[in-house]
Amino acid sequence: MQTSNRKRILLCAIHELSNMYQPFPAGCAYISAVLKHDSFNVNYFVWDLSRTDYDNEIGLKQALSKHSIDVVMCGGMVHDYKRLLTLFKAVKSISSSIITIQGGTFVTYSPNEAMKLLPECDIGVIGEGEITICELMRTIEDNGDINSVKGIIYRDNLNQTIMTEMRIEVPDLGNLPMPDYEGLFGEWLKNSAHLLPTVSSRGCNNNCTFCTQAKRYRERPVEKVFEEIDYYTSKYNFREVAFQNDYFSTEEENLNNFCARAKKSGVPFRLYTRISPKLTLDVLTRLREAGVHMIFYGLESADNTVLKSMRKGITVELMIRVLEATKAARINTCGCFIFGDTAENLITAQATLNFVKEHRDLFHHVEFFMIRLFPGSFLHQKAVDEGKIDPIAHIQNLCPTVNVSSLSDEEYSYLNDFYFNYFYYTEYLVDLNIENINFERTNNSKNILFNFDCVTCGKRIDFHVDLKKTNYDDSKIFCECGERLMLDFFHHLIDKNKIYEVLKNYKTAFYGIGGLFYKHYYKCELTKSNHDYFLLNGSMRVPCFSDALAKKIHSPDAIDEFGIEKVIVTLSGAYDVDAVVSGLKKKYPGVEFVLWCDV
Repeated sequence: MQTSNRKRILLCAIHELSNMYQPFPAGCAYISAVLKHDSFNVNYFVWDLSRTDYDNEIGLKQALSKHSIDVVMCGGMVHDYKRLLTLFKAVKSISSSIITIQGGTFVTYSPNEAMKLLPECDIGVIGEGEITICELMRTIEDNGDINSVKGIIYRDNLNQTIMTEMRIEVPDLGNLPMPDYEGLFGEWLKNSAHLLPTVSSRGCNNNCTFCTQAKRYRERPVEKVFEEIDYYTSKYNFREVAFQNDYFSTEEENLNNFCARAKKSGVPFRLYTRISPKLTLDVLTRLREAGVHMIFYGLESADNTVLKSMRKGITVELMIRVLEATKAARINTCGCFIFGDTAENLITAQATLNFVKEHRDLFHHVEFFMIRLFPGSFLHQKAVDEGKIDPIAHIQNLCPTVNVSSLSDEEYSYLNDFYFNYFYYTEYLVDLNIENINFERTNNSKNILFNFDCVTCGKRIDFHVDLKKTNYDDSKIFCECGERLMLDFFHHLIDKNKIYEVLKNYKTAFYGIGGLFYKHYYKCELTKSNHDYFLLNGSMRVPCFSDALAKKIHSPDAIDEFGIEKVIVTLSGAYDVDAVVSGLKKKYPGVEFVLWCDV
C-alpha cells in the first residue's frame, strides 16, 4: 500500500570488490529484493574493502546527498564491527535525523552489545530480516509505533535500548523473491563477475560447539534456485556457481531434483557441506555428472577425541572414506580444519597436520584456522560464563583467537602465528605426484609453458600459466589416470637472487600480503635476510597469519611516509592485476611498481 511519507533508503553492503573470488553477501541481496518487491524507494552503496575508510566515507556522503536519504541500512558480521561503526558515524555526521538500521549476524547474536558498541545505530533487525524489514519500514513510513514490530532492538526517546518480542516465524523460502545482486553490484557485474553465490537452503540441524546456533534446516524449491542461476549466468559472465549453504542436502529427492536441473544449466558448481555416510561414490559421481567440480568439507580435525568434543558427529575413518570417494568421482576437495578446541593438545594438532600431509593426494585445497569464539556459539558462551572473555571487549578487538584448548599458551601461539603458515607453504603447497619439470616463456614474460610427468602413469603433461590470471587452485588437476597432480609454479618462478638485488639497491616494499607473498617469504628466506623491507596491503582485510611476520603491515600511503622507491607487487590471478598496478602508478607516480615475475 502506498503511503504519503515515502522514505528514501540507502542499502549498504560491505564487500571487497577487487577480489574476483570473494562471493558478495547474499543477505543484502535478499533484503534488496523484498524491499523492491514491496515498492520501497531503494538506493545503493558498497563499502569497498579494497579502498581506504577515508575514500569510502567520501563516497558514502556523496550517496547520502545525491539521493536525499532518509534511512540507511547495513548488515554485517561481528568482525565488521569497526566498519559499521565508521559507516554509521559518517551517516550521523551528515544528519542526525537519518534513521540507521543494522542487520546480520552481529546484531542477531549480540543484540545488546551491537547497540551499545554502535551508538549511531538507531535500530537492529534480529534474525532473518525479510519479513521484519518490510514491516519496520511500513511502520516508519506510517509514523507508527515500532515497538509493535517483532524481532527488533531500538533506542527510545530517552536513548534507552528496548528489544521487542522475538519473531518466531521465519520466511517461507519458496515465497521469497529472487535475490537482487544487481542493485548493489550491477555495474561491477558487467565486467568482473566470476563467482555467483547462491543459497538453496538455510539453517542447520547440527550443533557443533564452535558454530553459531542456526535455525532449523529449510530448503528452497529447486526450481526457484535455478531460476536465479539461469537469470544471472545468462546475463553476466559468471564462470561458476557457489552454493553457500551451511549444509547441502543429499537426501534422495533433493539430490534427484538438483542433479536433473543442474545438468540443464551447463555451469560448474561448488558446494559447501559436511561429511556424511550418504556421500557414497555413487552419489558423488552423480554430483560430478551434474557439474559439481568442488566440495568444501568442514573437517575441523583428524583426531576422533577432538571431533567428539566438537560434536561433529563424524570420525576420521568416515572422513577418509568420503575423501577417497570424492577423489574417485574426480571432484576437487577443499578440507577446512580448525584448531584449538577444548580437547586440543599438541599431539592432536600434529595428528591433523600429519593427516593432511599423508593424504595430500585427496585434497585440492586446505585451509587452517584457529577456533575463534563468535557470539552465538557454545564455546563463546562457555568462555563468557567462565570469565575468560569480556563480551564487549572481545567484539571491540574483532573476536581475536583465545586459547581455550589444552595447548600451552606458547604452543598455541606457535601454531597460530607461525607453524600453520610455514606448514601450508612449505610442506603442503608443493609439487605433488609430478616429476621431470621444465618450463619456458611463450609469447611474453607473463605466459609460461610447464611440462611435467605424472608419477603414476608417466603421462607427459603441458600446462600453460598466465601469471596475471592463474591462481594457486588453477594449477591442481586430475591426470587421465585419476591421480591428483599439483604444480607449485610460483615456487619455480620466484628468483631469490633478483629479489635480494632489489632489496639491496632500493628502499623496497612488497604489496599484497597474501599467499604469493608468503611464497616469497619462505623461498627467499626473508627471515634470514639482512635487507630491510616494508609490507603494504591494499585491502582493509587483515591478512591471514600476519602476526607471523613480526612486521607491521601498512596501507599504501606509507609509500610517501617512508620514501619507498620500489614496490614488488605480489598478487595472483585472484585479482585484476593490471587494474591494481595501474591504480597504484597513478596515485604514486614517483615510485616504480614491478610485478613479482618481472623482478
